[in-house]
Amino acid sequence: NIDPSQSDHAEVREAQCFALCSDTTPGSTTPPAGTCGGFSASTDGLRSPALCATLARCQELCAMEDGCESIDMHTTMPRCFMNSRACRQGIVGEGLAAEANYDFYVRAVPVLEPCVGTEGLVVRGTDSLDGTYTRTSPSVFTHATADARVRWTGCEWVGEHATASPAPGRECLDDVAAARPCS
Repeated sequence: NIDPSQSDHAEVREAQCFALCSDTTPGSTTPPAGTCGGFSASTDGLRSPALCATLARCQELCAMEDGCESIDMHTTMPRCFMNSRACRQGIVGEGLAAEANYDFYVRAVPVLEPCVGTEGLVVRGTDSLDGTYTRTSPSVFTHATADARVRWTGCEWVGEHATASPAPGRECLDDVAAARPCS
């Protein structure tokens, strides 16, 4: 498991069950409602890898954390563990043991596939950028119907959506009269 107390991200460190829910944490604040139901005073200590969060929040925290490849989510409590690549490799090698009280979620990453016989690629797993893209320059692929593109920075793929700008000569002004409260 990944130790959340060593994370570069404050949100990950703060979601650690011990940091969030123990009475001994200096300067602690009131935790979000329902999150400390996953806290175990007998097992969660200063270096415990347990996070007290919902499934959606655990997935968000995993996405923030470099090296997080999957999570183990308790089936009845807001309690999860972030896993490194070694755990994901255990799936492939069938070395991962089933745990009755936990569901295992593998982090989904966008899939980029070259299109056969064309100068393009297919993006899947991103919701807003999914689709087929055609190469428009050596490192840029543009979506045929959506106003989106995917480009290679030399280090990673970046998805971009075009933003609408006002038509030439048209200013965006505040409508003060419309913003006044009704009297």
